[in-house]
Amino acid sequence: MTGKLWRSGFVAAMFAFHPLNVESVAWLAERKNVLSTFFWLLTMWAYVNYAAKPNIKRYGIVFLFFTLGLMSKPMLVTLPFVLFLLDYWPLRRLKFLQERGIDKVLDKNTANQSELTHLLLEKIPLLLLAIGLSITTVHFQKLAGAVKSFDVFPLQTRLANAMVSYLDYLGKMVWPSELSILYPHPGNTLPIWQGTLCGMALAGITIISIKLIRKAPYFIVGWFWYLGTLVPVIGIVQVGGQAMADRFVYIPLIGIFIIFAWALPELLSKWYFKKKVLSVVAGVIIFTLLIKTWEQVSLWKNSITIFSHTISVTDKKHPNFAVIHNNLGIALFDDRKNEEAISNFKMAIKLMPTNTKAHYNLGIALFSGRKYEEAIYHYKMAIKLQPNHTSAHYNLGNALFEVNQFEEAISQFKMAIKLRPNFTNAHYNLGYILVRKGEIKKAVYHFSESLKLRPDFVAARDSLESALLQSKKIE
Repeated sequence: MTGKLWRSGFVAAMFAFHPLNVESVAWLAERKNVLSTFFWLLTMWAYVNYAAKPNIKRYGIVFLFFTLGLMSKPMLVTLPFVLFLLDYWPLRRLKFLQERGIDKVLDKNTANQSELTHLLLEKIPLLLLAIGLSITTVHFQKLAGAVKSFDVFPLQTRLANAMVSYLDYLGKMVWPSELSILYPHPGNTLPIWQGTLCGMALAGITIISIKLIRKAPYFIVGWFWYLGTLVPVIGIVQVGGQAMADRFVYIPLIGIFIIFAWALPELLSKWYFKKKVLSVVAGVIIFTLLIKTWEQVSLWKNSITIFSHTISVTDKKHPNFAVIHNNLGIALFDDRKNEEAISNFKMAIKLMPTNTKAHYNLGIALFSGRKYEEAIYHYKMAIKLQPNHTSAHYNLGNALFEVNQFEEAISQFKMAIKLRPNFTNAHYNLGYILVRKGEIKKAVYHFSESLKLRPDFVAARDSLESALLQSKKIE
């Protein structure tokens, strides 16, 4: 778009090597972020071709890539806004009046209005698609219970966190240290004055970018790119319990990288050794980012390393941090480090006593360590918090069986089957207890059910044969 090869290359290098972008690439769940950005860039590329020679076919390609991007991740809803910014710079499809004189100004005003109307109209199909997907996404997030109500996070709290986050992201961009997979939302603990000061700083930068709109058009484009593309994930619509996330700036920081790539050469334009200085500065920046990125990638070796690092660099006393201790506990349990897992599950419960998953997982770890009475307590807590927790009912049945509480165990297995009729192991275990109680006929039914659900279930077949022999059904 600009013909500036080295500056564009610098932007690409910053995007490729910045540690803040590691999360989007290393975390399997964020494949959608990489995929949607791929279509974002393809949409821009197609739009450049369309802008050079507008026609329906080229616009159709823009629409296609934009649609594919939205299907990958709703983050692309801000792309029409970015395309409008690109119309001003560097595509220069939107020109502001520069000539002097009354007649020229009047003519230019008329041309500008016509130009602006045309550029807005051509974005309408993209905007309608973006608005439709935004409404759909918010609706389904609400159904899933992911969208937090204003009772949990009041509007004032959300705005304060948004202002602080905008500047925090810039700080982590300049010096990417203590990056975390979770930054817990501070809620009402965030001072209003802090949000106000950050808001004033953002307003100040915005005013400067507007004043430099003709002299440095890249500034306003890069700055509004950053501000605008963060809007869906800045927390005004709060999804989850995080204040911010590294993956959220995968696209937005490109705008800031553009500002750096164009501002540095202009600031050094009068220096005699301008090219050499720029080469050295760019080299130092990229090399530093590579080292920090190498360190960050190493933290994603496995779940234990990433969650342990998160605990070491983040406020460990925040209730929302219970999820990290719970996840670390799961990773440690899978790695057969049972006592360490138990310690982390207990910490998760200490931080958030109503954490159903932590109670349930602690029950599993305690059962594995043959601490049946403690396991029973935490399974019951999980069921109290979530009565339809099928697996908790099933595992509670197993724990009760181990302490010879057969009647209660039978009740739990029946509840598990009621909640999930095709629960193979629940049928089998219920049949096993019924055999112990001498209720062979009922046991035969449940062994048969488990075998129907899983024909290759050898233990169920053996138990069914044994039960049939006991009931003297030899044939």
